[in-house]
Amino acid sequence: MTTPALPLSSRPPAVRVMRNLGLEPDPWQIDVLEGGYQRLLLNCCRQAGKSTTVALLGVVEAIFVPGTKVLLVSRSLRQSTELFRMVADFYRRPRLAVPAAADRGGVAAHQPQPHCLPAV
Repeated sequence: MTTPALPLSSRPPAVRVMRNLGLEPDPWQIDVLEGGYQRLLLNCCRQAGKSTTVALLGVVEAIFVPGTKVLLVSRSLRQSTELFRMVADFYRRPRLAVPAAADRGGVAAHQPQPHCLPAV
């Protein structure tokens, strides 16, 4: 892993959002969600929660960081379609529970505008 890019106080509340969705993160997921890494490589076993963590991180970044572009890239169309499905599912859940601006330390949430590009 690389050095975190943002101070803890200015990062989106990804762990809190994950818990609001009824998911309890493992310690390594908390590190990923709170790390603010500009680049990150995850080397985990199958079914460890990599896609879930990355999907949630993408949703939270898209909502809390204005101008953020989230790019979902995988080796196959099947993998990237599944990842996009997870992102869309998290975004549509009513329990996403985006906190009020006062609870976010003044960080304003905005409505992301999803775009889907065709596979080439």
